[in-house]
Amino acid sequence: MKKCKACKKEIDSKATRCSFCRADQRNWFGRHKVISIFLAVIFWYLSLPYLIWKSGMKTIFKVVLIGLVWIIATTLFVNNSKQQGKAGAGQASVSSNSSNQSAPTETPVPTEAPIQVEASTLIADYDKNKLAAQEKYTGKKVQLTAFISNISQDFGGSYFLSLNPNGDQYYFGTSIKCTFPDKSGLTSLEKGQSVTVIGEAEDMSLGIVVLRKCELVK
Repeated sequence: MKKCKACKKEIDSKATRCSFCRADQRNWFGRHKVISIFLAVIFWYLSLPYLIWKSGMKTIFKVVLIGLVWIIATTLFVNNSKQQGKAGAGQASVSSNSSNQSAPTETPVPTEAPIQVEASTLIADYDKNKLAAQEKYTGKKVQLTAFISNISQDFGGSYFLSLNPNGDQYYFGTSIKCTFPDKSGLTSLEKGQSVTVIGEAEDMSLGIVVLRKCELVK
């Protein structure tokens, strides 16, 4: 890391332009590449007569060779400064873009409120017109209150409650079956008890309206 020459903030040691104030971090030669090469050539030609006079004609080849090395070294230095300038500008651009981009905000998915319906109404709707009831309830969450007639586990291993719309122990009409993912909330319940459940309506079969993925409302 190094400090910007202008704003004094810490920036990457290889950066040629400050990502904060955009100030150029290169030296004079790096900022003026063409002028640097031109001055190097002029200096060499101006020095050539003096070197020839000082060293004699036998050293002309050495002088020319030194001049060529000088020009090549200067050219390489300027090209290296140019490449570093491009790299620094790219780093500054990435840093600027990163600071300007904000993290995407996740939009919360609204929770669908269950359809609150009387147990007797749900049963009556399926009894009167199963197709219309399927369109109204199937696949949707419903909330209802009813009376427990059975607490057990079916042949598929699912824990369930059998519910009737009233507390009559001799009720023989259409009932409601609520399946649960586990039995943790069912072990404390009793037959004849009134409970409120929320579940996803599936369908009616053999006089039983099935709700799955149920949970007790306390």
